[in-house]
Amino acid sequence: ADDPLRARVARRTAHLYLDFSIPGAYLDYPDAAGLAIPAVPEGTGLVLGGKIPHWLYTALALAYGAAPWIAVYQPQLQAAVVCHSTATQPVVGALIPC
Repeated sequence: ADDPLRARVARRTAHLYLDFSIPGAYLDYPDAAGLAIPAVPEGTGLVLGGKIPHWLYTALALAYGAAPWIAVYQPQLQAAVVCHSTATQPVVGALIPC
């Protein structure tokens, strides 16, 4: 309950949606060292979302780098943009409807 980072995990048809939030509304970069993040099954595509700093999205993408693809939700598009992919589909830049 006192964690500086919270995550909700939702199973979608073809991927997991991880929605992150910072309960205190602010997370300082040095305080992020050692944060716990949810484990995800191997071979599952991920969509990352939530109101968090860009640097934290980068850290999460690196932490989940073994996923076949990672996308970041963009509310303006009502879709997630693939930012990392080692799979044949989806390719980097593809939109994942959310």
